[in-house]
Amino acid sequence: MTYDLTVFDLETTGPDKDSCLPVQIGCLLLSEGEKPLTIMNKLCDPGIHIPRGASKKHGIYDKDVENQDNYLSVIASFVDNLESLNSEKPIILCGHNARGYDIPIVNRIAFTNLEELYPVIDTLHLAFRLVPEMDSHRLELIHQPLTGKKTDNELTHSALYDCQLVADIMEVFEEDFKKDFPTIKDIADYLSEPIVLEKMPFGKHKSKYFESLPLEYVEWLWNNIPTMTDGIKQDLEKSIRHYFGKYIED
Repeated sequence: MTYDLTVFDLETTGPDKDSCLPVQIGCLLLSEGEKPLTIMNKLCDPGIHIPRGASKKHGIYDKDVENQDNYLSVIASFVDNLESLNSEKPIILCGHNARGYDIPIVNRIAFTNLEELYPVIDTLHLAFRLVPEMDSHRLELIHQPLTGKKTDNELTHSALYDCQLVADIMEVFEEDFKKDFPTIKDIADYLSEPIVLEKMPFGKHKSKYFESLPLEYVEWLWNNIPTMTDGIKQDLEKSIRHYFGKYIED
């Protein structure tokens, strides 16, 4: 069975996935051998003031959304579009930190569970595993080093442009790791199960071998795992149990 890749991104009123509201959604459909197809590129009205910090990040202000459709109808339309696409050909959802941010927001607003409905590739999780040596795994900072394509910093945090950045990164990963993952479904399956990490992928001990991490840092990690992003936190839990199992308590 072959799958299409459906890349999506949200711009919102703030960083808290449990309370923020969307102000823009972008979505691209990637079919093998075809040019990316724009499924959605839509501003939406969150019904509240967009905080200055959020507007400074993505460039969307109250005046930009005041005559746009309400966020509820836009998210409902997005969920319907996914269902329609999937009925024609199976899709895999994809986004950068999608499991940690975008998917939980859609799930909360639309009363759904996208991860139960579709396989997911989170390129943040994938980058942590495949290129742990990079200085940063933020989307706008890994795009150019990985792809060789210029990243327009004035367009980053525009939902559809961020989708294109993710699409570029996926193209590189698919090519460079084709021997290990012949299809995008193989990549999704690879991310669906936790692994033992060789090196710490982030934080003050980034790139250090996991087994050499200071015990006090491991204890801090263990206590903070519940607050971390799905996928990444399962990798950390399995790695800590593997290397430091005798020092931790359930």
